[in-house]
Amino acid sequence: MVKLAQLIKSSSYTTVLTGAGMSVKSGIPDFRSSSGLWKNIDPRTVATVEAFQDHYSLFHEFYSMRIKSLESCVPHEGHLILADFEKRGLVNAIATQNVD
Repeated sequence: MVKLAQLIKSSSYTTVLTGAGMSVKSGIPDFRSSSGLWKNIDPRTVATVEAFQDHYSLFHEFYSMRIKSLESCVPHEGHLILADFEKRGLVNAIATQNVD
């Protein structure tokens, strides 16, 4: 951890990449774990261009549910720490693979 802190402090440009772990901590379900969203629905039926074109009602229902479920989610300590690092100039960019 000390080495990481030293690397961040000496870096001229630091990007942080986050993923499902950050989302799950805020109550956002992941897709691929044993309890993930793809356990109950085949992603090909809602997460493709063809699903959008050919099965719009299912596509719309799935993403409406997802958006509705995000309304009660709030940032957790990890999000706040990264925001603080960014505000202090220690982190220049944060990229996520998820909706948070």
